[in-house]
Amino acid sequence: MTNPNDKPIYNKGIDTGESQRDLDFNLARESGNCFAIIKATEGKNYINPHFSRHWKEAKQNSFLRAPYHYFRASVSAFEQAKFFLDTVLSRTENDWKYGELKWAIDVEYNYVPIWINGVEVDLYHDDKILPPHVWANGIKTMVDIIKRETGVAPMIYTSQYMWEAFVNPRGAEDVWASNLDLWVASWRDDFPVLPNTWRQTNSYVFWQTGIKNIGGIDVDANRFNGENIFDYAQLLHINRTKGISGDIEDKRESWQRYAALKDEQLRRYEEGRD
Repeated sequence: MTNPNDKPIYNKGIDTGESQRDLDFNLARESGNCFAIIKATEGKNYINPHFSRHWKEAKQNSFLRAPYHYFRASVSAFEQAKFFLDTVLSRTENDWKYGELKWAIDVEYNYVPIWINGVEVDLYHDDKILPPHVWANGIKTMVDIIKRETGVAPMIYTSQYMWEAFVNPRGAEDVWASNLDLWVASWRDDFPVLPNTWRQTNSYVFWQTGIKNIGGIDVDANRFNGENIFDYAQLLHINRTKGISGDIEDKRESWQRYAALKDEQLRRYEEGRD
């Protein structure tokens, strides 16, 4: 029996990309999810064809949202950051200009075979062969640009294997990275296994735990490392506006508007689950 004095916990969410074209966000909300991290871009010229619709439908169903970018180590980090920013900001609005959660940089390598003149070629071979310092410098460049333009640093999506294989194989003290929020992929574990950069502080914000099926569509399942992601989003909005130049009174008004919006969003989220 549920204790009526127990506070509700809002910490379940999903992430989406090309494979979730027809995902029903209303059904996802009814399944207890309250945030969505949505693929926007990859490299310097690829846009997820479903990003705009997912971004809009997630908001309509009271999800807290973050966009993510699939990082390519072999492509100019400056061009990637600009492309990511331009793509997302051209599809957002007013108080929700940046979404409600931190943006994310997806750091991983996947073998994707393509055929050229009858020969199988790895689409991401150019990334795989680059040394760790190239990966690290590119990621740091993107982080700096996104922080400057949005007011807060993005979070990093990666797994223990990916980070230690391609970015920090020697376990160096990556101070610049350890201060970033971590969204960790750790599917076969009762507790998330963290990459070496974050292991000393044992800190992460989001944990991608595996796959769930929603209405016949497989979606990555995620968990916020806390009880109420709506409170986290409100604090993030305050920090974000502090990091962007502008009049302090305008910022205070923005914070007050956001607090009202947060309460309204939480109310509509609960109503949608009834």
